[in-house]
Amino acid sequence: YGVRVWETELTFETVGLDEDTGKWVVADTFTIFK
Repeated sequence: YGVRVWETELTFETVGLDEDTGKWVVADTFTIFK
């Protein structure tokens, strides 16, 4: 998983910031950087 999600075709609605780790996470139905 990468933090530069906004550079992919995914929208911001499919990602979220994990406050526990400080990293971006994606919805279960999406994959970042296939």
